[in-house]
Amino acid sequence: MSESRWRLIGGIGLILAGLLALASLWFEVPLAGLFWGLLLTLGGVAFLGVMLSRREAWWAAFPAFPLLGIGALVLLGSLAPQVTRYLGGVLVLGSIGVGFLVVYLQRREFWWALIPAGTMFTLAVVSLADSVLPADSGGWIFLAGLGLTFLALYLLPGPGGTRMTWPLYPAVILLVFAGLLFLGATALGRYFWPAALILIGLFLVYRALRPRRV
Repeated sequence: MSESRWRLIGGIGLILAGLLALASLWFEVPLAGLFWGLLLTLGGVAFLGVMLSRREAWWAAFPAFPLLGIGALVLLGSLAPQVTRYLGGVLVLGSIGVGFLVVYLQRREFWWALIPAGTMFTLAVVSLADSVLPADSGGWIFLAGLGLTFLALYLLPGPGGTRMTWPLYPAVILLVFAGLLFLGATALGRYFWPAALILIGLFLVYRALRPRRV
């Protein structure tokens, strides 16, 4: 899209934002949220246009998507405030994660961007889980999200197209701890450790009683 087209879109958007501000003053209608939400969204669109117009402008993804996410949150706060109770953290944290993910998709040599992307997505899920799941669910979800992030880093091509092996170690450790916390946070956890002890004991008894080969 040409630069003049982006200027036209930005100009129209600013005019609409100004009209909303005037309507809020003249008719005493609470449109401030719509005004700021639209203004933040326009800022995100502007940075998005910069990113799409030049490949070397990958950095514009960092302000573009958070501005879009915060703008959407402010608009929802004005139009449907009850929704923001559940989606507030998802929109803000998730939009930051999208910014890092887009940077990685544009520049595959920036493999490091997957780590903050996965962390932000994980925190977004945790914020949603805190609203709909028991209070002790956030710990294992956070560790599982980080573990899956490192697992994705292990599975995807690294610098030069070669697979990196080191992310597998934190992935396994985090996923194991996430599983243990999950068991501890559910009713299943009460039976896990007794069952594990019985299985280990049966294995030792089997090894002790198994006939030895001469």
